[in-house]
Amino acid sequence: MALIEVDEEEVRANRKLREQIGAWMKNPVARRKLLEANKAFDPKAEIPELDQPDPLEQRVAPLQTSVEELKKQLADEKAAREQEKKLSDLSAGIERDFEDLRRNHGLLAEGEAAVRKIMEEEGITKPKIAWAHFLREHPPQTPVATSASSGPWDFLAPPADDQVDLKKLIESQGQSTLVVDKLAREALSEIRGQARR
Repeated sequence: MALIEVDEEEVRANRKLREQIGAWMKNPVARRKLLEANKAFDPKAEIPELDQPDPLEQRVAPLQTSVEELKKQLADEKAAREQEKKLSDLSAGIERDFEDLRRNHGLLAEGEAAVRKIMEEEGITKPKIAWAHFLREHPPQTPVATSASSGPWDFLAPPADDQVDLKKLIESQGQSTLVVDKLAREALSEIRGQARR
């Protein structure tokens, strides 16, 4: 083998590099990275340590999995809370609308059941829309026209001129006890007279 002259500076630099690499090789993380760098430079090199799993990765992998599962669980819980709040708001709005229909539109229990059925069948979330649909399908009956009288008693006709007591009762809006008593006595005596016959 031929002899080569080496400068003392080169020897010191070489020794320092070997010591540095030796120190790196003692650290498991740095050792693995140096071996990976060697494998990247020479892919055909056989390095058994690289075939074994990284011990740091082995320790971190379960923690990483746990963190990912926890993140997913928190996201699912948040989505469930938001969904529950939306449903609660929707349900409260529906009940407010039904209360308004009961109060202002005279909605009865049978009508409410029919409106809820329409909402379910048609996928409608607004009771007022379902109510309008119900009214279109079942329009309210037109009131029966009355004649000038309201039956045999003829309540709509004004009292006759000879019914002075009845006129006084109407003028006092039923507050005159004397007139009320007088009319009551007359009605009782008339009924008793008819019962004796």
